[in-house]
Amino acid sequence: MKLQLAKLKPVSQRVDFDLGEISEFYDNLKAGLGKHIKKSLSEAIEFKNSIDEFQNRLLGERKKVIIAQVEKIDNELESLDNQYKKGLSVINQNGSLKNLKQTYAAFKDKSDQLSELRSFVLRYDELTADRQHYRVRKEQELLRLQSLLQEHRRVIESLEKTVLMIHEYVQGTRQASLQIKQVNRVQVVEITMRIADDGSHSVEREKTFIYDLALLIDEHTRKNHPGFLIHDNIFDVDQDTLQRNLNFLANKANFNGSQYILTLNADRIDFRTMPTLDSYVRARFTKQNRFLKRKYQEVKKAQ
Repeated sequence: MKLQLAKLKPVSQRVDFDLGEISEFYDNLKAGLGKHIKKSLSEAIEFKNSIDEFQNRLLGERKKVIIAQVEKIDNELESLDNQYKKGLSVINQNGSLKNLKQTYAAFKDKSDQLSELRSFVLRYDELTADRQHYRVRKEQELLRLQSLLQEHRRVIESLEKTVLMIHEYVQGTRQASLQIKQVNRVQVVEITMRIADDGSHSVEREKTFIYDLALLIDEHTRKNHPGFLIHDNIFDVDQDTLQRNLNFLANKANFNGSQYILTLNADRIDFRTMPTLDSYVRARFTKQNRFLKRKYQEVKKAQ
């Protein structure tokens, strides 16, 4: 739907006279009026033409304004016409929806999305509340754990003294430490043990030996210990350190009925320097006299 406006041409009304008649009329008028008429006929016609030109310029400017307004109205009408056609496309000639099923399906889909979103928001609120609840419970349990660590401070100090005693016997120094504390991390309780020159593979295995043995023989920790410990070829130290470890096991450690099993390669032991050690040997296995009386080999699983 478009508004049409006819283009208007500026019109100046003119009356055509015969120049001879005008000249005669003007001369008579000039003769009658005398000095009151000072302008010539040509000047009067020039003045009239100037007025006509000014009027034409005003009409031209007004024409431009009207054309711009018409173009703006045309654009608005075109936009409204497009909206009307879009709305009319879903309505048939009888004024009913053309595809009610499709419209209802679209509404149902949006309704389901809204329902799912509402359920998601409700579940989020529930989980947020649960998270806060468990966070409070965690803090309470951490406080309780901290209190238990304080209550069993004597046990921790006793275990540390046992570690220092073993370390001094084997390494000849008390430069070792054991710390057990509660931390706000995944492991909750952090056990930190340091011995002289730790960090290397062999010293870390020595650290494991000292810690495990301390738990077995300490007077406080052995009450809750299963009383059974196995070290399979754990020593990867020099010969002097190995001999001091074995001397401690044979002469210093008090197992008090607990059972400790240690496996070693026989070529690392000199029974001549440790004659008492032979009395602790319970089994010897060789390639001919195999453990479990059969040949076996570890099979590594493919990653």
